[in-house]
Amino acid sequence: MEFQVHTRPVKYGDGKTFFEYEVRMLHRRRVVGVDVGPRRETATQSAAIKACQRRIAELQTHRLFPVRVKREHIRDGDGHNCYDCAISLALHDAQDSMGLPRGEYYWRVVPYACWTEADGLVLRHRWESDERHLPEDKLPEMVTTSRNGVFTESMELWAMHFDDWDDSRSMSLSEWRDRHGYHDGERPWRPSPASFVLDLDAFEVAA
Repeated sequence: MEFQVHTRPVKYGDGKTFFEYEVRMLHRRRVVGVDVGPRRETATQSAAIKACQRRIAELQTHRLFPVRVKREHIRDGDGHNCYDCAISLALHDAQDSMGLPRGEYYWRVVPYACWTEADGLVLRHRWESDERHLPEDKLPEMVTTSRNGVFTESMELWAMHFDDWDDSRSMSLSEWRDRHGYHDGERPWRPSPASFVLDLDAFEVAA
């Protein structure tokens, strides 16, 4: 895994400007993940660069693995299904490289929820009481790349779009618009292939 430092000035509504950073993580020269730094902490670019470099030094000690959500995962995934959604299928395909045999471990993906706290990512052993949990507030950013640059989106929002798009596959366009209250020609947004970097050392042992 390679790392790149990126900083940018951000002016807030109170008139104050801060320099904020993100760590871009590359695998085989391609950006596959982004770690976004804290907001409103560094007032100068040099301070933001130093903070970013400290974060990179920390990440270099972690077990980081790129996970690619491919077109076939989106096509074959089951919306609203925490075991067979597109992200879960991608994790399943990548887990052998993490040292997690497919026959022994499985994933539960719950990046968002209604009226209750989302479980985030849950890694479970099939036969033993070994369960690890990555909370919702620590979920990695989803990354898409194009000729126009690198774009990030929260895993929560990406999953919402996937579930919404999957719902649309079982109904007509007019039914989908009626269900969601759309009347101005909106169409379901099909999620694009994306990637993220999974930090196994960020997981917490379930109580």
